[in-house]
Amino acid sequence: MTEILKRLLTTALLLSLIVPWSQGQTRYQDEIFPSYELQANIRYGQFFADPLYLDLYTGTGDTARLRPLALFIHAGGFQTGSKTTDFAVRVCRSMARRGYVATSINYRLSASITSDTAYFDAMLRGLQDAKAAVRFFRKNGTVY
Repeated sequence: MTEILKRLLTTALLLSLIVPWSQGQTRYQDEIFPSYELQANIRYGQFFADPLYLDLYTGTGDTARLRPLALFIHAGGFQTGSKTTDFAVRVCRSMARRGYVATSINYRLSASITSDTAYFDAMLRGLQDAKAAVRFFRKNGTVY
C-alpha cells in the first residue's frame, strides 16, 4: 500500500511540474514579450511653469490595440521619489512584458510638510496630477 501511495504522489508531483509548461503563456498573466520599449519623458500636463512628465512602457513588438493601462504612481510621502525609481521601473517593465501599456508618472512634490493641512494639500496636488495623466490617456488612447 505504501509503495502505491509513493508512486501516486511522485506522479502527481511530476504532473504538477509539467502541466503549467504545456499550457503556454497567457497575456496579462505571464511575461509573453522578451523585452520592452520605453518612451521617456512624455509631457502629460503642466502646472504653471512646471511641466509634468511620464514614462511609457510597452512590450517590444506588441501590436494589440486597446490594451489595458497600468498607471504606476511612486511612493515618497509627496516629498521625494520619481517615476524612475528602481521599483517603478521594475514594475512597469514587468507589466509591459505581460502585454499592458504601463506608465510611471512624476507628480508635484512638496519641499516640506509641516502640518496635516500641508500634507492634505500635497495629497490633493498628487491626486490632481494623477487625474491629469488619466485624462491624457483618455484623450490620446488611440496613440498608445
